[in-house]
Amino acid sequence: MLLSWQAIQTLTYNPSQMSSIPSAKKYFYGIGLTLENEFKFSDYLTIRPAKINSAIEGLEKRATNQIDYGLLCALADKVTFELEVSDANEIEAAKKLWNAQWLIVLLSIYGGTNLYWPFQGNSSLSNNSDSKIFLSNFFISNKTFQSYRLYSQTELLKCSELYNNFSDLLDDHRFSYAASVASTNFNEPKTSIRIAAIWSGIEALLGFDQELKFRISLAICHLLENNPKDKEARFKIVKNLYD
Repeated sequence: MLLSWQAIQTLTYNPSQMSSIPSAKKYFYGIGLTLENEFKFSDYLTIRPAKINSAIEGLEKRATNQIDYGLLCALADKVTFELEVSDANEIEAAKKLWNAQWLIVLLSIYGGTNLYWPFQGNSSLSNNSDSKIFLSNFFISNKTFQSYRLYSQTELLKCSELYNNFSDLLDDHRFSYAASVASTNFNEPKTSIRIAAIWSGIEALLGFDQELKFRISLAICHLLENNPKDKEARFKIVKNLYD
């Protein structure tokens, strides 16, 4: 696992809320991704189209406090998908849900788009029940309200093939930092700050700690080009970008 249960208790706002129902299924409700059909990434991990079918008055019953209610009113009709995890054990299901956030990060990177998962719960939205919805990972930007990207079954299959290796690499803090930068830089409106964040992610990924301008330019030209003339040209381009 990427994090211990003790870490999850620290980082989630109230894990006891997630284990108060006997069902060993947990959900993130997300924004920014659309898909035509359900897709299973594994025996315990499934993503599907979903929407919160509640009027504003009904949302009041599904919220646990005033802040959650206000944000539900603002964002409920923006929810486009749910990510489901399952396990025979409640605590293990909660752990899996926490780590499944990295799958959404991978989908964001692969699709080159913003994905958000501000809410979580214990019931599928397809049940049309009045089950509680909890604020879990809240972040909002102007991108939250953009048109959403359709992921094909082929793209989801490719992400499924990448996910195990991606998860293994997350044990390296340099890789996890670079992955986080790659999935969140879309939200920064200022281009110069976005570029700086991307460069910091590249530097972390390649493990450079000195002579950055020269070494990163050299690494990228060897990575992207084959013949010496193209390598030299690429080296100069990247070096000038650093300047």
